[in-house]
Amino acid sequence: MRLCQFVVAACCVHVLIASNHWVLKDEQIVQKLDSPFFMREPHNLIAFLEQIRYNEYVERSYLELLRKREQIVEHLRFSMRFGEDLAEQAKCAMDFYLLEKGMSYLKITPDQFKRINLPEHRDLQQALQKTTTATKKEGALEPICNNYYELGVGPATYDHLDSFQPEVLESAYVDREHDSNIGTATAELMRRYALDGLQRQPDSWKFHTLSSYYWRMRGNALQALPCARLATMLAPPEQKDIPLLSLGTILFRMGRLADADLILSAAVEHAPQVAENHVVLA
Repeated sequence: MRLCQFVVAACCVHVLIASNHWVLKDEQIVQKLDSPFFMREPHNLIAFLEQIRYNEYVERSYLELLRKREQIVEHLRFSMRFGEDLAEQAKCAMDFYLLEKGMSYLKITPDQFKRINLPEHRDLQQALQKTTTATKKEGALEPICNNYYELGVGPATYDHLDSFQPEVLESAYVDREHDSNIGTATAELMRRYALDGLQRQPDSWKFHTLSSYYWRMRGNALQALPCARLATMLAPPEQKDIPLLSLGTILFRMGRLADADLILSAAVEHAPQVAENHVVLA
């Protein structure tokens, strides 16, 4: 009788465990349940329903963790690519800084003075020291080009452009040009030399061009424009691109892009072998 009870109890336990096959785990043969639920209380419906909810929650959490892991991996890849791009852009920024520092043709540079073939600073200072008394009397004077030469009318002065009409000139404005290579001392030296040159040779395009540089450094477009136009009118054909470059730069800094493009294109036509003209036009 006891044996029968034991057999019945064993069958019930086998049914409750609900095992239908076996697996090898840790070098041992163990039962594998055919359900994710292990019912310690098979008669408890509430516990069974809760296990279903918990199992669905675990599955959703597992999928969410997989998704987040993929996002983290993708973010890491993006960060690596961004770091590499940033390093390359930093190299380009340094190259641009060096180019801007050494070859900024939208502001006055020492190379532009060399193209005018002016005397060296030592010679210039010596020449000006000889006229110390006159300089003191003329300390308040400025190189106003219209006072030394009359601006003509015609294609040579580009008076047909809208930028040179009276209503535009009244509101002409440019920012001061500053370069670390050209200090205030050089600007004052430029003023004195341009003024002395205009008094001695009022028909020299070089001193009118130098005066346009001075007024550009002062941020005075109203005076810089006629100086550059006079220099353009007086310069010989082989050197006309130099004042045209100054004139076009002034117009560009004023925001008169169409007229600046026309002037700078003319500079390129006069001296296509000068790379500076092409760079500014571009």
